Amino acid sequence: MRSMLYTGLTTGTVARISILVLLSTVDYALTCYAVNAGIAREVNPVLSWLSLEGIGLVKTVGILTLIYLEWNKPKILNMAIVVMALVVIWNIWCIIG
Repeated sequence: MRSMLYTGLTTGTVARISILVLLSTVDYALTCYAVNAGIAREVNPVLSWLSLEGIGLVKTVGILTLIYLEWNKPKILNMAIVVMALVVIWNIWCIIG
């Protein structure tokens, strides 16, 4: 039997949401560091014209949208986690490389 929280979400879904939020936060922090230090620039064509605050807002809205979509398309969070993990690895590679 699946464990449900008072929100109606399973503990597994809450764990995936938490991982995605953590990865997104790390991505944003690394991006801010790299841009402010002059190490890198934002290469995402959608985000490159925004300020760092704007990028943070877009990332927040994106995460909320993915959480909403999880109800209609289960497992979308898994794909988003893989993508965000690859982005974080890329950010780290750019900073230390």
